[in-house]
Amino acid sequence: MKKLKRIFYPLLAAMFGISAAFTSSCGGDKVIDVFILAGQSNMEGYAAGSSLDAKYKHDYPNVRMYYVGSDEANNGEMRKWTTVKFGQGANKKYDHFGPELGMAEVMWNSGKNIAFIKYAFGGSAIYQKEGFNHITDGEGNKIACPNWHGTWDGATAGDFYEGLFSTVNTAVSELKSKGYLPRIRGFVWMQGETDGEIQFNDGTHKGADNYEHNLTELFSAVRAELNEPGLPIVFGEIYEYSQPLSIEQGGRGRDIVAAQRNVGNLPDNYLVNTGDLVIDASVDPWHWQGQSARLLGVRFGEKMYEAVYMNATGNQTEYKKGEVYGKVFDNYGNPVSGVTVSAGNQITQTDGDGSYLISVNRATDNVILFEKEGFGSVTRLVRANRYKNGKLRNVESFMHRKATIEGIVETEEGSPLSGVSVVCGSQRVISDENGRYVLSVFPEVFSANAKYEIVFSKDGYSSAVYTHTFGYTAKTIGYDTDLGVLKLNGKA
Repeated sequence: MKKLKRIFYPLLAAMFGISAAFTSSCGGDKVIDVFILAGQSNMEGYAAGSSLDAKYKHDYPNVRMYYVGSDEANNGEMRKWTTVKFGQGANKKYDHFGPELGMAEVMWNSGKNIAFIKYAFGGSAIYQKEGFNHITDGEGNKIACPNWHGTWDGATAGDFYEGLFSTVNTAVSELKSKGYLPRIRGFVWMQGETDGEIQFNDGTHKGADNYEHNLTELFSAVRAELNEPGLPIVFGEIYEYSQPLSIEQGGRGRDIVAAQRNVGNLPDNYLVNTGDLVIDASVDPWHWQGQSARLLGVRFGEKMYEAVYMNATGNQTEYKKGEVYGKVFDNYGNPVSGVTVSAGNQITQTDGDGSYLISVNRATDNVILFEKEGFGSVTRLVRANRYKNGKLRNVESFMHRKATIEGIVETEEGSPLSGVSVVCGSQRVISDENGRYVLSVFPEVFSANAKYEIVFSKDGYSSAVYTHTFGYTAKTIGYDTDLGVLKLNGKA
């Protein structure tokens, strides 16, 4: 990587460091703002077009894109400048897409020349050590995959790390050859599932254990490689249930999300919440379904638009009436009625088909809160002055249904046993004086017949592990479950 740096730094300084000066002398119409999109499969684009409303399947001819991904041999548009359009994801049939579609939906309206450089590969990690139980070759042998790790901690840069900057170098050079004056304005990152999933042959989970450190170092390295110390970096939370619920099963998705939230608190980092987005559980436990993938891109665009184009001027504070409307769905796309929707002192409820309409001050940012008993609460941030026709803004939201797992713990003799620790994933409760416990969980994770491992433990007693499977038929889940009585054996 040192050789690449020696070539790349001066070239980037020449391309970007003086482009702002060219704007006044050569005219702003040739300046083009470049945003880099990188990460693994949810950035590359595994969302199926079949789950995206047809009205969003259109081109954005004013937003240019240069992209590289895993299906390069089957896509004639890779490694050359084109425009953002539906079907630029990881699929030979061109019916899959990534966040670029929703992001273009926001950014094309900026009044700027916009270009995306997308470089993303499914199944990729930042952690680079060999020996994890994740990737296999064609003969089933476990191998280490290319990675995003840079030269920090004395390491050799990974293939994807080097490939990213080489691709940016090439793409920017081509823009210049077309007469543009490119400026790198932001970096968008969607990754983490593989670091949370990988379990090494020695039983450790170093990808998750080191994720906060590696992500922090990666973002610092990106700014250094691009010679942009204050470059805005927007990144998204992974779906925290995208790995098995227990460490014993090899999954650390929740730890990855916790690390991402910590990194999101650092200067010039902007984390996008994905708690209300929905995976396509009928396909796999990792990838957003179409509507959610589009919303992820919209949120990337809104966050980046704010960081790049709004922070310098600030938002107006006078009152300008606006209206936010939309629908609320559960995690299977069913409309949810009776949801309390609030924005400041304005409160309303969704009607029978999940629809709502609420008045807001469109001159300021607004936080819309969605609440209903039996569901996880959701907040959506609506940015100031981003309203259709100046007054209306459509905001869809997804709420995950809660479920309960309850029961009673007794001794071998049949007496209620209090003080028993009952753990399911990150949820932990203690049995009361009657031996009763109640856990709240989200049964939409994974796909059909998702399994939950429940661990019962108390000093002086042998621990017990119970595996519970929620029934699943045609998008209908049995939500609340009573496990009855479980007896713990006393230790000899």
